[in-house]
Amino acid sequence: NPAELKRAIRAEMTLGSLFERYLSNHAKRHKRTWKYDESMFRLYLSHWSERRISSITRREVQALHGSLGEERGHHQANRVFAMLRTVYEKGREWKYAGENPCIKMKKFHESSRDRYLQKEELPFFFDAVHDESNEDAQDLLLILLYTGARKSNVLSMAWKDVSLDLQLWNIP
Repeated sequence: NPAELKRAIRAEMTLGSLFERYLSNHAKRHKRTWKYDESMFRLYLSHWSERRISSITRREVQALHGSLGEERGHHQANRVFAMLRTVYEKGREWKYAGENPCIKMKKFHESSRDRYLQKEELPFFFDAVHDESNEDAQDLLLILLYTGARKSNVLSMAWKDVSLDLQLWNIP
């Protein structure tokens, strides 16, 4: 029935409304980085906000991914691409029957970046830490440096987990 098809197209969600649903039903509940997702959508995908989700093609997504890779770098392009793919996959969980234009597309290769303080940089680092006006930030940086512990472990550290006599910190 052609009229039924037209009604289905008119009732289809826009990318903006699907993203809002993704944000409220998934990202805000399960991700600490939901504000980053919101920012990426506003910066890089808002021009597709009013478009029906079935109207966005794989070729358009590839073109956007390529241009972001050139303009903003491979890492940022891959993050935007991964978020868009996740938004579409959540839409499919919520009964969107269309195709995800991000499926079977390749991301840019990203090189891992490890950076260590060099011996000659240490005095400058310690000077910067001691010049920090926030004493809590000073203490946090020094504990992180001296223990090599994860930030989340240090931030959840409690006196009951520390034995000064034994010079021991029990990380629960």
